[in-house]
Amino acid sequence: MKGPVVIILLLTTLFLKSVFSQSNFDAIRNQSDRYIYGYAIGQGLRETDNAALVDLISQISLKLESEFVNIVTEKDGDITEFTHGIIKTFSNATLDNAERIVNNLSDGSIEVLRYIKRDDLAKIFIERQRKIIEYACDGYMAEKDLRLADAIKYYYWAFVLLRTHPDHNSMQANLDGTENRLLITTLPDRISKLLTGISIEITGNEYSELKKQRKVTALVSYQNCKIQNLELRYFTGSDWDGIVVRNGIFGMVWYGNYAKDMDKIRIGIEYRFDNQLVLDAEVKDVYDKTRVPLIPKTYFDINASLVPLSQQKEIDENENIAGQAVGVVLNAIESGDFNELKKISTARGFKDFNSLMVYGNVQPLPLHINLTYVKLNDITIIRSIPMQFNFHRNRVQFSEMVNIILNNKGQIDGFTFSIGDNAINDILSKSEAFGSNEEKYHLIHFMELYKTAYCTKDINFVKSVFADNALIIIGNILKSDKNIDNMYGTLGDKIEYIRLSKKEYIERLERVFRSNEFVNIQFDENSVRRATNKPDDKVYGIQIKQNYYSSNYADKGYLFLMIDLNDTLNPTVYVRTWQPEKNPDGSIFGVSDFRL
Repeated sequence: MKGPVVIILLLTTLFLKSVFSQSNFDAIRNQSDRYIYGYAIGQGLRETDNAALVDLISQISLKLESEFVNIVTEKDGDITEFTHGIIKTFSNATLDNAERIVNNLSDGSIEVLRYIKRDDLAKIFIERQRKIIEYACDGYMAEKDLRLADAIKYYYWAFVLLRTHPDHNSMQANLDGTENRLLITTLPDRISKLLTGISIEITGNEYSELKKQRKVTALVSYQNCKIQNLELRYFTGSDWDGIVVRNGIFGMVWYGNYAKDMDKIRIGIEYRFDNQLVLDAEVKDVYDKTRVPLIPKTYFDINASLVPLSQQKEIDENENIAGQAVGVVLNAIESGDFNELKKISTARGFKDFNSLMVYGNVQPLPLHINLTYVKLNDITIIRSIPMQFNFHRNRVQFSEMVNIILNNKGQIDGFTFSIGDNAINDILSKSEAFGSNEEKYHLIHFMELYKTAYCTKDINFVKSVFADNALIIIGNILKSDKNIDNMYGTLGDKIEYIRLSKKEYIERLERVFRSNEFVNIQFDENSVRRATNKPDDKVYGIQIKQNYYSSNYADKGYLFLMIDLNDTLNPTVYVRTWQPEKNPDGSIFGVSDFRL
């Protein structure tokens, strides 16, 4: 992670060293006004050194206890224990690099002194302050985009880290460009505002006596606007199931006697995001070594009165060809009988449908929707049909907007997962100078094909779209390398990177697909540019924030793709880079880093 690396760079003066000198040993101990030190005596160097570090942590904790009295008082806790835990969260990155003096004693034992300068103590906390402010600002940007899952997570993680900083009572940040605000009050206030502004409306409630199953569908909004993402939990009668909500739509399922008689639904809003602590080892360390604050009012009950199935709105299959296609798809999913679907599908379309069915336990969400259509060349895309996918082994569910692709004969020729509304709007809002509306939808269609291939583990699609000499980079930073067939310009020395050949990348991706029950990705925060100044050259560079979920891993980062759509039937990816965070100047890799 970036945090520990930066902290180590800030504390390069605190390098580890051993000095076998009694005079130096005494000099440090006699200058307690300049140094904070830990001392231990023993037989083995490793054990004695660890004991000296523990003593150093205790001394630093003692110095900082007064800074955390008010936080501990809130929870009626032990100030020494709390402060000691806080300092331990810094030890891996900083205190292990405190200077060391080792002195051999006449009886064969050794004594170890670990110390830092008192003036350097503040440096330990510099990087944590940077991360706190960055998370707070990220939370505000996510809130503006109605990405409530991200907003709540960033605000809460900033708040958790803030409570471990000596300046927690005075640290400020300018989140909205108007004025600096105290984070100790602003962060919990913004979390509370988000939680109280969430509204859930039941839009469908069906009970099947045959299946002993109840399905409830709902819309979730924030201040009367459809949210882009949110993570929920709902009580099933014996446990809690999680839902990743996309585009404000989700569904819930209950079984057995509890499902038949229930009249209320217990829902909780996720705010801790324990399952994503792999994204930040520093936050995880604080979770593990201190008591993190609880957020009140994250659970609420909503009424779930029964709506007879006959009253549910159904799509009129006779309305038009698109309506017929949607009706057949939904009926096939509900009944498990695919015969009618197969009759109106091409081989590719039926294959895609089967991929959809094996992706997860799919359930259509019977919402009142107006179908929208986009015509591109010889295909028609029926957009944004809400469905939910359950993965029972992992007790997680994702709501997705599914698109149906029809060929010029009205046959079903494929399925894709829609990218998020933010990502779509970013592309469509481009000026006419960027391209026509049709060209924009071709780009959207490609991104949806790309997303769907990763979710459904379609390795053949990935093989087909990556150029044989594609530049594929995984990691934090790029550094200069030779051009590939004169296609790419100099990348410049940024930092180290992992560069993979197409073969290596495909092999790595196949291992990921095999080892996970599911893979799910969400795109947000687009930035799209043409790669050349030629108006007829349809090569694009797209920077996009990617949230990645799988059954055994989750991360977030920034994806860059250079895509050739001159032949829309045979798109080509020339460059793919992925980085877990932005560059130090706030940028991410893009068109300017490469030359076509």
